[in-house]
Amino acid sequence: MFFPPDLPRAGDWPDLAAARAPSPLVVQYLRDDALFPLDGMRAAHERLAEHYRRSGAPDGYAGEFHPGPHRFDRDLQDSALDHLKRLLT
Repeated sequence: MFFPPDLPRAGDWPDLAAARAPSPLVVQYLRDDALFPLDGMRAAHERLAEHYRRSGAPDGYAGEFHPGPHRFDRDLQDSALDHLKRLLT
């Protein structure tokens, strides 16, 4: 797994992802994902949204919460493609 050296000293995964602000970012959270606790997902979502608000691009970040376990099924792919279509047209 990719893990930047010394990342914990500078921030956390949401901070790393938010470094791309104001460029668009979509994150799909799965409420029953065994890899990530729901409280952590909510905290990451709030942190990312705040980074994007401060960058002047509050609409640049979209966080989606879906039911179910870790996966990237057709429904999630369709949602991701809808975001890409919106961003690229």
